[in-house]
Amino acid sequence: MDSLFNYKIGNTFLHRCPVSCKLLLIPLISIIVFSFPPQICLALIIIQFILALLLHFSFLEIISDFRPVYFYFLILLLVEIFSLLFEIFPFITQSDFNSIKSILIKHFSWEIQKNTVFMLMKIFCLFQTTSLLFKTSTQLQIRECFESIKFLSDFAIMLSMFINFIPMTSKMWTQIKKSWFVRGGKKGIKMYVTLLPVLFSVGMKKAWNMSRATEIRLSDQVR
Repeated sequence: MDSLFNYKIGNTFLHRCPVSCKLLLIPLISIIVFSFPPQICLALIIIQFILALLLHFSFLEIISDFRPVYFYFLILLLVEIFSLLFEIFPFITQSDFNSIKSILIKHFSWEIQKNTVFMLMKIFCLFQTTSLLFKTSTQLQIRECFESIKFLSDFAIMLSMFINFIPMTSKMWTQIKKSWFVRGGKKGIKMYVTLLPVLFSVGMKKAWNMSRATEIRLSDQVR
């Protein structure tokens, strides 16, 4: 459950659904999310959440795949706070509390914040769609789906590698963290400072091995 978008073994209707059909849903839902009113996006979020529960995904499994959205929200929040402090700082020095109050009311009004809320909803919905794809499809199934598209050839292989990047990186990060905890390491800033360079190194090596394997496969096809 620590791994982002980790595959969950199962025999549900979505597990049995062809990967090609599930891959087509991502651009389709993206078009719907960004073309229709936010109410449609909210309805999709609710439907996908119910679907995930019907597929026997626990609540913790569902929310664990949205960590990037949480981090994005925190970044937006920090930017909002800093911009707000920069705006009200002159009035703080002048003890002009009426101006500060009016700025706060205006800054946190629905008219100002609604676009940010709608954007977070859209990103959340797309992550939910991607989560359902990766939780019900193995990396091998996704890669074989792209490689079966003959007319895309090299591009299909590269695209399948790109799509598998998130779960692959997450799996490496989970393994590195487990090794850290086994050696008695504690969770904190020191862990990230120590392990992120290791993740980068391991990821580069993995990418190199995959690129070499792809080159060999392509050269064999040419022959």
